[in-house]
Amino acid sequence: MKSIRKSIALILCFALLISSLVISLNVSAVAMYTRHGYINDSAVNIRNGAGTSNDSLGKLNSNTKVLVNGVGFDSNGARWYSLTAYTSSGNIVGFVHSDYVTVTGSDKSYEATIVKEATIRSAPGTWNDDVVKLPIGTKVTVIGTEDDRDGDMWYHVTFIYGGETMTGYAYETYVEILAEYVHDPAFEKALNDQGFPESYKPYLRNLHALHPNWQFKADHLEMTFEEAVKGESGFGRSAVSPSRPDAWKSMAKDCYDWSSNSYKTVDSGGWVQASESVIRYYLDPRNFLGSTSVFQFISMEYDEKLHTKERVEAAIAGTFLAKDFPEKPKESDEETEESKATYETYTDVLIAAAKDSGVSPVALASMILVEQGNSGGGKCISGNYPGYEGYYNFYNIRAYRSGNYNAIQYGLLYAKGGDGTRKTYYRPWNNRVDSIIGGAVWYAEKYLNCGQDTLYYKKFNVVSKPYFSHEYMTNVEGASSEASKTASGYKAIMDAGLIFNIPVYKDMSAKAAPYPTKTGNNNCYLSSLTVTGQKLTPTFDKYVNEYEFIVSSSVTEITVNATASYSGANVEGTGKRTLKYGSNIITVTVTSTSGIKNDYNILVFRETPPEVEFQFNLTGYTADGSIVKGIKPKTNEQTLIANFGIAGGSAKIIKFDKTSTYIGTGDVIELYDNEGKLRHSYTLSVENDLSGDGKFSVIDIAKLQLHIILAENLSVAAQKSADLSGDGKISLVDLSLIQRKLLGIE
Repeated sequence: MKSIRKSIALILCFALLISSLVISLNVSAVAMYTRHGYINDSAVNIRNGAGTSNDSLGKLNSNTKVLVNGVGFDSNGARWYSLTAYTSSGNIVGFVHSDYVTVTGSDKSYEATIVKEATIRSAPGTWNDDVVKLPIGTKVTVIGTEDDRDGDMWYHVTFIYGGETMTGYAYETYVEILAEYVHDPAFEKALNDQGFPESYKPYLRNLHALHPNWQFKADHLEMTFEEAVKGESGFGRSAVSPSRPDAWKSMAKDCYDWSSNSYKTVDSGGWVQASESVIRYYLDPRNFLGSTSVFQFISMEYDEKLHTKERVEAAIAGTFLAKDFPEKPKESDEETEESKATYETYTDVLIAAAKDSGVSPVALASMILVEQGNSGGGKCISGNYPGYEGYYNFYNIRAYRSGNYNAIQYGLLYAKGGDGTRKTYYRPWNNRVDSIIGGAVWYAEKYLNCGQDTLYYKKFNVVSKPYFSHEYMTNVEGASSEASKTASGYKAIMDAGLIFNIPVYKDMSAKAAPYPTKTGNNNCYLSSLTVTGQKLTPTFDKYVNEYEFIVSSSVTEITVNATASYSGANVEGTGKRTLKYGSNIITVTVTSTSGIKNDYNILVFRETPPEVEFQFNLTGYTADGSIVKGIKPKTNEQTLIANFGIAGGSAKIIKFDKTSTYIGTGDVIELYDNEGKLRHSYTLSVENDLSGDGKFSVIDIAKLQLHIILAENLSVAAQKSADLSGDGKISLVDLSLIQRKLLGIE
């Protein structure tokens, strides 16, 4: 207790010392807490540091919501809040004088979304351990903020990953706080009139709250979501990088080489087929309705008013496209008719390509950056690839493996115009200008003008027949990746009336497809499947899921044996299985280490016995009306039923004395035909068994004595058992006979 008090005292002293110092801070001085609040005055400056000497980042309106991250002090000792302000044009991080902020509390969490692929860390700072990497569109909950040692802010977030709740820290620029939506009747009517499913509306409401001028159009497709998943799962249509985890790679038929235990490649660079769960995630539009990821649904048509030179430059800032254009004219060059058509920058070329093709220059730039990388290191634009020196293919058009050509060779062969005689789209592309402009014209003709007018439709052709063909890229993450680059080109006009065409499939589930797990592998197959003593049809194959065979009516059970292809997978449904007459479906389920389930079904048909007319034939017993007599003491149920000789039916025993294992006097046997109809019911009479326990003892003699002296009446069945004389009456003669029988006297 003393140590605790001492610690508290030290903390208080330290706080007093800090408050007495005159300090100037540009970052949070008091760390690691959050408070929610709002701006309480109009036109309040938010600055890039604590103090009016720092630059203004903009002005905040009254009632603007803020998240206070820390406290700073200016050179005069005035208190400033380090905060995030949520404005209609986006989030602003900076400092506001504490007098203009009303703090309301700290117990509220905020829903948010990942807007750039984010590495979640165990603590604030890139030097801390990785927890997991979250893709664009992942939903998280912000529960606080903390600064790293450099003063950079990180969000403390929770999220669902692989079915588990996890926590960690995400760098603030990678996270977008979801805005508070105020019910807008006109917007709700627009959503309803267009037929947006309920599952879309929460995401669209948030986008509307962030960007009220944006318009969302429901693009109702002809196919179901399941049909789209099946179509995009065809081998070679949707691929992932070899660096992706095994859980993202398909082991379906034609996708895996079992002889070498390796994934089959679908494109140069080792790209392999994506698993179905990955395809589901990237195909589901609801996973990409964030303020950045939604740009995969914006039209790629050129709009001269929107796509200005300044906005294109903003889109390519920090990339090789922002550097000097290698083919710009030198200052010493004399101006000629030919040089008038030259370009100073990549931006000039992109805008020229947009005007010629009708494709947005921002979309063209994002395509180039995705294909060639931000640094421009792609081999198709190096100009010095062996055998194809001097040729360029900026969009990697037809850059895929074909015959004896690798992807780069085939792409540059197209740029060359084959043998040089093909002149379409300004080929041969022996300079950068012709490649960029000609490729844009090619793209417009092949995609934009065919209805594939968004990044989403460019990757997933679900709008133009034949579906699932004519797709620009195999990379299943392609549309999502390009969306981020496209969004950066619209930063300056985020409040304009941008239009987004959102795909809506038929029969969509109530929830969006979950983010695929990254643990384990997708080996959900068997290496063997047998049934003891039986032959499966067809012969077992790990990719065949349906089998069958027939057994005779006498076979009542079978034994199923199965071995998983991967030892870590779980197998259920093996062992002994009971069969009924007719069809029996036996299911063996394999669950991969990534959680994928695969069912193998065996249809077993058990023949029914030939139809027999109901009858029975007593052996050793006689029927006396509704009573069957002549049953020996200590007879069990199986012996009794066998002696009834039942054909075309079955029997049921109803016990009088449920504690006895023998058939007793007073028990009832019911006889049924094969259709379950009750045909006969008999009360059973066991010789000398008057007590009903199925045995012969002194108890039975006592029962007979009591009956004779009228102290107790025997049942009709018991009287049949006691009539040893056979005269149809119970008398002292029967008592004498039963006593002699018990004593063994003939």
